Amino acid sequence: MAKILVVGAGPAGCTTAYRLMQQGHDVEVFEASSVIGGRTYTLAYKGFLFDTAAIFTMSNYHRTWALLRELNLERNMQPWRAHTELVEGDKRYQLRYDKPLSNLKLPCVPFTDKLRLIKASVKELLSPKVDAFDGNQLAAIDGKENLEQWARRVLGDTSYEYIVKPNHDMLYAAPPSALSPAFQRAAMQSAVGFSLSVPRDGMGALCAELATRLTIQTKSPVSAIRVGASGVELDCLDASHSGDAVVIATDATIAAQLLNGNVTKTIIDRLNATPYIEYAQATMAYDSNPWPELSHSMLVPVGKGERAINALVVHSRRNPASIPPGAQSLGFYYNSQAVAAHTDEELLVFAKECRDRLLGSANQPPCFERVFRYPRGLTIPAPGHYRQLATVRHALPERIKLAGDYFAQAGVEAAVLSAEQAARELSATLS
Repeated sequence: MAKILVVGAGPAGCTTAYRLMQQGHDVEVFEASSVIGGRTYTLAYKGFLFDTAAIFTMSNYHRTWALLRELNLERNMQPWRAHTELVEGDKRYQLRYDKPLSNLKLPCVPFTDKLRLIKASVKELLSPKVDAFDGNQLAAIDGKENLEQWARRVLGDTSYEYIVKPNHDMLYAAPPSALSPAFQRAAMQSAVGFSLSVPRDGMGALCAELATRLTIQTKSPVSAIRVGASGVELDCLDASHSGDAVVIATDATIAAQLLNGNVTKTIIDRLNATPYIEYAQATMAYDSNPWPELSHSMLVPVGKGERAINALVVHSRRNPASIPPGAQSLGFYYNSQAVAAHTDEELLVFAKECRDRLLGSANQPPCFERVFRYPRGLTIPAPGHYRQLATVRHALPERIKLAGDYFAQAGVEAAVLSAEQAARELSATLS
């Protein structure tokens, strides 16, 4: 049995620790903040459950679903039938965000572009299978084009404006011109039978359940790591902790800081080069629902140009269990450029303007309103990103492993998958 130290208690850190514990190792987790879960943290407030960043799981989260079943959490999952409106001025187009094939019914997309979309989808389905959340597999199809260039060339300009851009604006809050098309191509292989689900207890349910089985120290920021021939030392607050190995399950920037002096300059430079955006979403909650007849669970502004808010989500439709009876909660998901340029107060003004424009004004003040902001919230995988990060994993010393969604596409599945890879590799090294 080895003593293993894990830095970070988000999905990557908790999953790594759990898998290593299952293999008989003594594991201790150190978390800098006062709560666990990272971007999956769920805030409970007067009967409401507010998911502070991530808001759903996908049907192609294969490793996450396996973990949920193992923990007996699958019964806690409920489908999100994401009836969505694309809003362009006075025009509104209906689709199901959880059913990608519903994009083929959009009247704003010409028949020629729909044919191009079908042709591209069939081509991807007939190509070798690529896991959309495995950085090594994404690296194999990661080229020089960015997502906007690829989508306009392969799918057409209209498909880009009304399908690709709104989808990625909602998911990653960054312009498609900054992204690799590798994830989009891999995701197209899962379009048939695709669905979304939400934990009734909020997105924090997975880490909360894992935490009951782990030793986690919160409010315990790690300031330094030293790796020797026979073990590792970790400095946390005023104490040092020793172990046989360490897994760093933080963002790439913090990982680079902690690894400084323990790995090559090339690894440090590649981790520091991982591009992040500041991510934010606002929540407004109401004790009494101002829009009781609302049937859609998401409204997405579309059309050429950028806007401050990429999507408005109606949480009573997304996860009814997160709302007290008769109440309502709205989520506003911002463009990263707006987040970087504006204060929380200004972002809330944008949210109220968006609410009034898309839903109509509320007849009451919210009982809760807050912007949840993450300075390094989402990785932006530009063309070449996956190849660069794949080389980092294989160049680490034996007693150090990294886990995090930055190796692939930001999300729970990428975190869980990278965590299980780190646990397997470390156990093989220590056996």
